[in-house]
Amino acid sequence: MDFSERLNSYLQELGVSAKELSEESGVSQVVISRYRSGQRIPTPENMHSLRDLAIGIESLSRKKKIRLISASEVLEAFDSDLSEVNVSFCDENFNRIMEVFGLNASEMAHSMSYDPSYISRLRTGKRVPPNPEEFLQKLSDYIFSRLGKSIPAPEFYALLGVTPPEKTDPDTLKKQLRTYILKNANNERAVNSFLKSMDEFNLDDYIKKIHFDDLRVPTLPFTFPKEKTYFGVKGQKAAELDIFKLIVLSKSTEPVFLYSDMEMEELAEDKNFQKKWLFGLAMMLKKGLRLRYVHNLNRPMNEMMIALENLIPMYMTGQIEPYYIPDKQEDAFRHIYRVGGTAAMIGVGIAGGNSGNSYQVTTSKTLVSGIRRQTDELLKQALPLMEIYTDEKNKAFMAFRQELDSSCSDIYQAMSGLPLYTMPRNTLMNILSKNKLTKEQKKEAEDYYDRVLNAVEERLKEYTICDEVPILTENEFIRHPIALQIPGSSLSGRISYTYKEYMEHMSACEEYALSHENYALKKISDNPFRNINILISRDNFVWISKMMTPTIQFIIRHPGLREAIEHRFITLVDA
Repeated sequence: MDFSERLNSYLQELGVSAKELSEESGVSQVVISRYRSGQRIPTPENMHSLRDLAIGIESLSRKKKIRLISASEVLEAFDSDLSEVNVSFCDENFNRIMEVFGLNASEMAHSMSYDPSYISRLRTGKRVPPNPEEFLQKLSDYIFSRLGKSIPAPEFYALLGVTPPEKTDPDTLKKQLRTYILKNANNERAVNSFLKSMDEFNLDDYIKKIHFDDLRVPTLPFTFPKEKTYFGVKGQKAAELDIFKLIVLSKSTEPVFLYSDMEMEELAEDKNFQKKWLFGLAMMLKKGLRLRYVHNLNRPMNEMMIALENLIPMYMTGQIEPYYIPDKQEDAFRHIYRVGGTAAMIGVGIAGGNSGNSYQVTTSKTLVSGIRRQTDELLKQALPLMEIYTDEKNKAFMAFRQELDSSCSDIYQAMSGLPLYTMPRNTLMNILSKNKLTKEQKKEAEDYYDRVLNAVEERLKEYTICDEVPILTENEFIRHPIALQIPGSSLSGRISYTYKEYMEHMSACEEYALSHENYALKKISDNPFRNINILISRDNFVWISKMMTPTIQFIIRHPGLREAIEHRFITLVDA
């Protein structure tokens, strides 16, 4: 039974509606309806909603006097249903364990009471265990019996990426294997969607679509009292739109501060409100305001990625500074802050729903000043979620490039073309001469080539570099021609070459890999990206370079976001 079926079975047994459960539990009816239909599935970590539902179900069972359904019983059932939700079996990592330690498939199958052909199908990805937990229990028992004998314990734990425990037991081993072999499929889909949106986004097309160039910042007066109070979801929508109007109409050019950890499900359901809200942001950007947006990251990774994806158009302007609060603890209260110009909005509520929340919008100088002091203190606790560099921030970006060149780490690059530094210099000069470049542009390309080549050669003395590059047929190249890869440069995506030159460049990449022990070339035929390059400095940062429309750089240091992208590209086979 899955989570939605379990929830529906409780409602059916109690003979109650989603509305009744919402009133009893405090979880919004919209959220419950999405849970029931399977459109949304909570994670086990999102315990406050699950706990509220469980308490609500117990309370209803007492009122209906059918049978007592305790909250602990409900939570245990929910946890069981959700333990395997959105989890897929990683055959690559299972295969890695088999290969590294030379485990015999027939012997393993016999010990675990499986047919050898079943293990073989798991290794090739043709099957996944119908009950991953049962399979992992048997696997951990099998490996536990061999640790220290045919499997060296230090190397095994190094493979899992964990420190060897003082004492190993099958249950602990099972948890570590679970982390290694099972991966969250929703997270991977969300990361892929986020990166694909960055790759495909075209700022020029977006500006035309929303008629951004035709937008006019209003100057008409907006009659508003010094203070106004709002309640509930409807009130929040009105307050959000009112504060945006006041900020846009203000003569102030001070940066705007935005923060909220309020539940967003019901607001997200209202597409008309979402359109107006994004239009309000667009008007602030049109006015030239910088937005300091503090994200609430106390949410499942896949939800966080979806929220960030929705803001990609705004990020591409380079006017948003995204932050997050590290180590923010969940509590029973929810808050919202919007401050800009001569107006401010604050709100407070209780976790679990927005129906009882209250909001206040004010233009009082004293209150706005006081709220701004609060947000200034909040900003001091925040860290950059991403560093965003446009062409106008070239000096700051060059400081990052120096950091990259001097960083002590292995590098993994997922590229939409081929790495420039593997190309012979004379080939580069020939290509530059065929393109209509100014003398300054040619020198920029040559200087870039020399600097990157020297940095790569130095790195390869101690660390590894793996470049994931696309293999293209001639027809694919004609449909989607690629340019020389000069990420972070004004020439990014602007120097073209022929398919013949591309194939010669591919040969040069292969020769470079043969002549450099610490360099690996990973060729793929289904590269999903054509307009971004992704550089991963292991355990340090991820650099996403968008080559055109617009040319912009994103440096991601947030541990969870960085690790999610790392896991999308890097398996321990690559490490």
